[in-house]
Amino acid sequence: MLSIKKTGVQMTQFDMVVTQWAFVGPMFCLPDSLGLETASDFTMEAFAHAWFQFGQALGVQREFNLGSGTLDEVKSYSRAIHRLVINPCLREPSPLGDKMANHLLEGCFLINPGIHTNAFKCFMYRLFEVKGWEEKAKKELVSWSDKLVYWISSSVVFGTLLQTPGVSSVARKAFNALMAFNIRCTNHVQKRIMTDYAAKITVRTVEFFRHLLLPCWYLLICVSNFIMGDVAGVRSKNM
Repeated sequence: MLSIKKTGVQMTQFDMVVTQWAFVGPMFCLPDSLGLETASDFTMEAFAHAWFQFGQALGVQREFNLGSGTLDEVKSYSRAIHRLVINPCLREPSPLGDKMANHLLEGCFLINPGIHTNAFKCFMYRLFEVKGWEEKAKKELVSWSDKLVYWISSSVVFGTLLQTPGVSSVARKAFNALMAFNIRCTNHVQKRIMTDYAAKITVRTVEFFRHLLLPCWYLLICVSNFIMGDVAGVRSKNM
């Protein structure tokens, strides 16, 4: 209501469904690329139903709800939104949308130094098969850190860890644990973050911390990968 009073713009069912897609749509459109090729129909149906309930609680009507219908209908609906809405917007993003995405990703970097704006955007272009994503990647991936993060995201994480039987389940648990850790960090330092934002940290300062924290972050990931490999080896021997 507050946004309507200030701007006169009302959030529509379309806006809410596209937001719903952003959370779950890729799982139904591109399960293989996200390491979900082994998920059973029962698991995906339960996942769809859970998000149907979330959408309904937030006001998405049944006829528009992304999780409504059979699993095949949910997948078809998700692919249609991907083809008709998401892909065109990624191919030719609006200046305001691109600026908003940059701010969101820079905010994520304050908690997770593994998220680089340009690398993440290029990974999305590739994942969603945006036309001309190779040219976009050449323009966006300028610094060595962006190229490194892009390679690790596309080739190591989603190309290897989440595609390897036995390792993918362990990797998902590790990434879920890292996500939980990020959330706890956010809750712990949220006041400090807002103070820093109010003080308008310069781009040069942000870049300094980006390059300082990146090697430490990926050292942690490498150690985690060795641990996951040992755990997977022990599990395979026991089986």
